[in-house]
Amino acid sequence: MGNAIRGQFNLNNDYCGKWNYSQQGWETLVYNNLASGRPMLYSGANESQGGHAVVLDGYQASTGLYHFNFGWGGQGDGYFTVDDETGMNGFNSSQAMLANITPKAQNFSARLIVPTLYERTVGTIKAMVTNDATLAQQNFYIYCTYTSNLPKSPSDEDLVTVVAPGDSALVSFSYRPMQTKPLNIFLYDDYGRLLDKATVDVLPTKAALTLNRIDVDASSESTTVNDIKFGHVNNTTANVSVTLTNGEGGSVCQPIIRCSLFSYDPEAGTWSADSTLKSISSLVFNEGETRDTVFQFTRLADGGYYKARMVRIATAGTTTPIVVDIPDSVVYFRTFAPSLAVETEGRHAKVSGKWNSALFTSSAADAYVTTYDMTEVSGVNSQPVAANPNALFYASANVDGLANIIVNDKCDNLVIDANSEFLPLRPFRAARAEFCFPAFEPAKWNVSFLPFPASIPQGMQARLISEIKTTYLVEEQATEIPALTPFCYFSARPNLSSLTATDVDVAADSVVLYESLTPNMSFATVGRTLEQKALLLGEKSSQPFYLLNNAGTEVAPFSVAIESTSSANGIRLYGNITYDRNYTILADSLVSAYTVLAANTDNPAYQQFADSIAAYDLAFSTYKYETATEALAAAKALGVIIAQFLAGELADDTAISGTVAGALADGTVRYYSIDGTPLAAPRRGLIIVRQGNKVRKMMVRN
Repeated sequence: MGNAIRGQFNLNNDYCGKWNYSQQGWETLVYNNLASGRPMLYSGANESQGGHAVVLDGYQASTGLYHFNFGWGGQGDGYFTVDDETGMNGFNSSQAMLANITPKAQNFSARLIVPTLYERTVGTIKAMVTNDATLAQQNFYIYCTYTSNLPKSPSDEDLVTVVAPGDSALVSFSYRPMQTKPLNIFLYDDYGRLLDKATVDVLPTKAALTLNRIDVDASSESTTVNDIKFGHVNNTTANVSVTLTNGEGGSVCQPIIRCSLFSYDPEAGTWSADSTLKSISSLVFNEGETRDTVFQFTRLADGGYYKARMVRIATAGTTTPIVVDIPDSVVYFRTFAPSLAVETEGRHAKVSGKWNSALFTSSAADAYVTTYDMTEVSGVNSQPVAANPNALFYASANVDGLANIIVNDKCDNLVIDANSEFLPLRPFRAARAEFCFPAFEPAKWNVSFLPFPASIPQGMQARLISEIKTTYLVEEQATEIPALTPFCYFSARPNLSSLTATDVDVAADSVVLYESLTPNMSFATVGRTLEQKALLLGEKSSQPFYLLNNAGTEVAPFSVAIESTSSANGIRLYGNITYDRNYTILADSLVSAYTVLAANTDNPAYQQFADSIAAYDLAFSTYKYETATEALAAAKALGVIIAQFLAGELADDTAISGTVAGALADGTVRYYSIDGTPLAAPRRGLIIVRQGNKVRKMMVRN
């Protein structure tokens, strides 16, 4: 028992037998353990009842008796002696105990993982901490110094990561070295113990920046003065956006970059000699990385004329020029006092004034609002962004490239996020409409509906619900989904998370009672609360089920409920449990295959593997496998191909003529179609040939 407690619970202990002690020595040992807050595991026996091991956890000074916890819900507990006559309530023979039970010394080990550090550039220092102690541990600190003396305070700390007993975890710190000389790094725990130390070189840093873009958040309106075109910024704060690339010849760096702002006198036609300068020093560029940033200039004059340009020198250890790779490296703009106003009433808002995207976003912060009247806004030239991603913007003119703009009940590009509410003022026509599925997870069944009709793309299966049985749904395979019709779906591709349609009518119905089925189904484009018990999609026994929910349950937008209060055991989504489940397994295999393919683009068999996946994808999408057994066999066959691809055992395509068996006569050969269906003999065209552990794709020409 002592070894088990020592090994499993990391608790030191001593096995002590009463026969080795005098009575006084035994009682002293017991009492000292209790006084130190350490209970004991105590054992004894008698001839009639055998032996027991119980917990000795207390002492009664008035009687000199000790408390024994026998378990059994408290039966048998009490105060007894520890002598040879009546000890342990009559279990007085062979008395012994595990005493001095204490946690082992808190044993932590750690290994610093330090990347290449560059001067004046924030680097991430990590440490792998292993906890071989009994208590969880957190709070770790690093001290960075160019000498052997620790700074008075830590250079950084990780107070979040918790390392459980017997576990390991990666903790992270940030540090920006300022000198190109060896840096000493010390890692300490919360008890002030040194866990690890390292010395690393700090390399010189160099920026090799190219300016790719510079612009300002101006509207589409402008003023031309002295042949200079000034875009209108309808705010006295201007946001100048730039895009920079750290190209060839640059190291990892954290440069100081600057943007200058000059004012213009239109009457004199002159620019100010002095400029307002803004600096940014927080951007870390990796080699070859492109990053965006914004310089913000505030308190500008109402009606003022300005130009902004990058200072063409970056400082990162040394100063280096910024290469300008664009023809227009200066932005000209005129600022005006903001006039944009947003007035909200319920789910609708009225917007007026001159367009400013930043002001609009800050004013459209209520996700409850679903529509904005923007017919009295001038200069719109950028995407309106509201708190509700499905917000619709009713305007007087279209702007190319913008989404959810409606002009005269027509929308060029509609994008609906089914995780948010969608509530048009009235039906409209969309030239392009995209529906992004709610809570998308590949190879997992879900139920939803569309506010417009759409086709199901390859890589996805969909079923229309034709009947609701007592215990399961009856479904029909579908490639076309009508508007406002509930359907089941799941995807076999990791990124296939939306449906797209063109030239469709978009319904404005917000809450629908679908009476074509009994019991009825209900759904809404907005969030709602169940007025009475109903069935909502969930999971039971690892299968998708409609389960009973109580009145008052919150229902997410685009969710579908079954209006029934009597199905206590739920209604299974699978119509044919084995068939649907095995197609789900095939979908999961396809998701794995696509994921593996994306992560191994340099594999020599990449194209061969991609062709195999495409064949299985087509078979999945067209329900080629008519039985559950065939679907499961296809999933397993694809799994074999994934393993062969990762192991480098998929051979290059080989074009052969005549009998394949003759070419592979040194072992048993099995043949499969490209979709994994077993073949009795090779057939003309592309087939899979398996011989032992080798798999080849071959072209048979007769």
